[in-house]
Amino acid sequence: MPVAGLGTRDPGRDAGGSAMGVPGNRNSWTATYISAAALPGYAAEQVLLGTEAMREHAADSTGCCRRCGRPYPCPAFRDGAAMVAHFEAWAEEPRAARPYVA
Repeated sequence: MPVAGLGTRDPGRDAGGSAMGVPGNRNSWTATYISAAALPGYAAEQVLLGTEAMREHAADSTGCCRRCGRPYPCPAFRDGAAMVAHFEAWAEEPRAARPYVA
C-alpha cells in the first residue's frame, strides 16, 4: 500500500489554474506516493540532502552563511535541518541522538 510522501509544487496549477475545484488556487501541491518498502531508502536520501545543505550553509567567522552570505542560520540551512528532523525517523539507519555509554 502506498504511503504519502513529501508533496511538491505543481507549477501548472500555480500559474492560476484550478486545483481541487477552486479557480485560481495558487497554493496547490501534488503528492508523491511511495511504497512502504521504498520509504526507508527515500527517507535516507532526504536526510543526506538535508545534511549536505546544512554543511554547505554553515556559519563563517562573521556569523553569516558562508554560501549565501545571509545571517546564520539562513533559510537554506533551516530547510535542511527541517528535512533531517522530519525524515530521520524513517531512514534506514537512524542517527543516535547522543552516544550511549556502556
